[in-house]
Amino acid sequence: MKINLLNQAAVSAAITKAEGKSSARLATVTDACALALQSDREMDALGLPIKYRKGAKATYLPGAVCGSYGHAAFGTWLEITRGSDGWFLTGVDRREVGSGHGGGYDRQKLILSLNQQLQVVISNPHLAALKYHLAELKSFQAPKAL
Repeated sequence: MKINLLNQAAVSAAITKAEGKSSARLATVTDACALALQSDREMDALGLPIKYRKGAKATYLPGAVCGSYGHAAFGTWLEITRGSDGWFLTGVDRREVGSGHGGGYDRQKLILSLNQQLQVVISNPHLAALKYHLAELKSFQAPKAL
């Protein structure tokens, strides 16, 4: 699945299909668009150059329920991926949200590739000490299994 977030009708249809008859902890097109905006802001704050943003992913999952909730609770999980010309919905399904003391807040997560993380370090002079370590990680080859 790869649906441009500008195509709100198609995004809404994909979310509705994944949610089925669910009536709680639902996601909306607005949640997907807010996630894209927040992710762009995070990449701006990190100093990631625009030309390296393609392929970045972000996920959204509604908040956890309180610990006294009697059974598993599910919410609509969204995954969006940055393309060269905008954000695309690339995943949507129902996932367990878990439980915690007093419930929880919606969870949003920005996922950058190792190369994107390296570009963040390169573009931020105050992170220069990390350049060496990331370069080591990028060139690291895992040993082959015996």
